[in-house]
Amino acid sequence: MPEGVLLTGSDLRTMVDNLCADGFSGYVKFELSPGKHAYVFVANGDQVRAFEMTEARGDVKVAKPDRLMNMAGSNGRVLAWSYILSGRLANVLGNSFAFKPLYRDYQVKKKELKKVLDNMTHDNHSGFLQFDLSDGRAVVVLDKGEPIHDQFISQYGEVLCGREVITNLFDYVYSQGAVVHVFAEKYHELENRSRRANDDLDKMIQLTVKPVGGMFASKDTLNLDLEYARGWGYNAKSTFQIAVEDMDGRMLGTYKAKGVSKKNLNLEIPQKIVAELGLQESQEVTVYPYGE
Repeated sequence: MPEGVLLTGSDLRTMVDNLCADGFSGYVKFELSPGKHAYVFVANGDQVRAFEMTEARGDVKVAKPDRLMNMAGSNGRVLAWSYILSGRLANVLGNSFAFKPLYRDYQVKKKELKKVLDNMTHDNHSGFLQFDLSDGRAVVVLDKGEPIHDQFISQYGEVLCGREVITNLFDYVYSQGAVVHVFAEKYHELENRSRRANDDLDKMIQLTVKPVGGMFASKDTLNLDLEYARGWGYNAKSTFQIAVEDMDGRMLGTYKAKGVSKKNLNLEIPQKIVAELGLQESQEVTVYPYGE
């Protein structure tokens, strides 16, 4: 699959759409800004997860694929990569935003590997184990505590298949030892985190900025349509906090808000705040409830 191809935002979207139409399994990676990349995981043609990652800090933020592609498109042309995986592997790695480090630079001594693997199996962990070996590194992915035997990956361009390869690796580590890094999470917690992430994404809406002023206009409260507020669990008497981002995903701030009837797709913002943020009338922003 293509590596490091320079694409426009439109071409990137077309590539992802075509891969999905062809029943692709794997992931597409593309650059958002220096040091920040987006990942869109696809299993059998379905987009299962997307997130952005700041490489230096390892910060991960789950997002809708369309949002990430819009962000990339605003930068003109971007570098993009695509990698083929099995559907099962794509599903597991699509949850990697929720993995946490269980072992870092852990020296697995001779005959100790079984203890590490038993711990992963007992708690139904999904994630990956990276072994630092004398001739390089090897990565094995676990799905609910079970090694995925259909893919063994040592580096890009070298994919070996079959149970025998992983068995030989485990036998070697069991007899010789190795340094291991494990990033994983219990399956039931991954399910919970995935459900919460989907719920949070469903709460994100795109609205059009409408500056408001005058004697009776609020100086510190933003207004959006009451139906959106009700969808978030608020009524007409509620005030609540919302986050406001621009269409490139940059956080503009958090503000007090309330739901008001017949605002449709407008987000009414006091003129002073509009000026402070450097927004323009009719500019689109993304908003979602904050601090729940």
